[in-house]
Amino acid sequence: MKKILRVIVRALDNRFNVRLSRIKYSKRSFCKKVSVVGDVSIDKNTKNRISSYWNGVKANSEFVALYNKINETTSFDVRFVSDDLFYCYIDPYYNDADAARWIDDKNYYDLLFKDVPQAAVIARKMNGFLLNADFEKIDENTVISLCKRYGEVIIKKSIDSEGGHGVQIVDVTETTDWLQKAILKNDEFVIQEVVKQHSALAAIHPNSINTLRIMSLFHKGVVYILSTILRMGRDESRIDNASSGGIFCGVDESGKLRKYAYDVNGNRWDCHPSGVVFEGYEIPGVDKCKDIVRANAIKIARFCKMPSWDFAIDEKGNPIFIEVNMTYGQLDFHQMTNGPLFKDLTLEIMNEVFASPKKRFVRKIF
Repeated sequence: MKKILRVIVRALDNRFNVRLSRIKYSKRSFCKKVSVVGDVSIDKNTKNRISSYWNGVKANSEFVALYNKINETTSFDVRFVSDDLFYCYIDPYYNDADAARWIDDKNYYDLLFKDVPQAAVIARKMNGFLLNADFEKIDENTVISLCKRYGEVIIKKSIDSEGGHGVQIVDVTETTDWLQKAILKNDEFVIQEVVKQHSALAAIHPNSINTLRIMSLFHKGVVYILSTILRMGRDESRIDNASSGGIFCGVDESGKLRKYAYDVNGNRWDCHPSGVVFEGYEIPGVDKCKDIVRANAIKIARFCKMPSWDFAIDEKGNPIFIEVNMTYGQLDFHQMTNGPLFKDLTLEIMNEVFASPKKRFVRKIF
């Protein structure tokens, strides 16, 4: 009995610590954005409107106000989801992070999504062994020989790689110690060819592979496309991730960019530092990416019902699947650029997530 209690207490402690870390992350993110966009205070009547709409779920009115200010809404929109609710309750409800770890490995993508176009795998390290694309054991010299056929390769951590961390583009013709460094640095990794992106995306920022991020929701047997954004690198960066210095812009239903792009702190641009104006700029392959998401979302719905999918677009305008993020989907990127995440589904989603009486009393964190 004592052992069972210890297991239960340990599990509860872990959940509490995860929730606490997410609350701290949300608070830091909020403070950074407010320091850029300015005061987001609202009057009592507006707070009452938010409270009435959310019907017992204590949505953080300051987050709702922040997103309204960033979006420059002409009529205050109460449907914006506050970060604390999303990361502490909504994301864990739809995404089982513990279960997803069993399949959330880039080395399994060509098995799990075998019919989806992906960058060619050159080699990989799994369970301490170097393997080729067919999962056959090879040695270091063979890895180097295979990579030299491509000249430039991308090395990624195959598990636990968030925000572009653990991603490295290497010119294998110029260096000789890159493989040893990768082996020492990463327990598990995958080596792939570098995608040659479409000219429309290269025109924005040629140094990085600029990718589409699509958040979907598997809800009552239907795959909804919640939001699509384009992530872009800046300056000399080879990485497009916003957490690594990149910026992001919303993509509308017609596949065109919206008026503004942002960074993680809420700084805003109407054109890329390269000079490309965002508003109305057409991005190729968006609908094809959405079709892939709709066809494959059910494969991972047992573990993850609200994933975020990343795609590059090749020279011919075809999607190249990069990865799927099975938890922690960066709510702010989507709401800063495309408005309320769930839009007209908001109340339906909230009623499902917070159906339990215990979950309806969510403590306000600020």
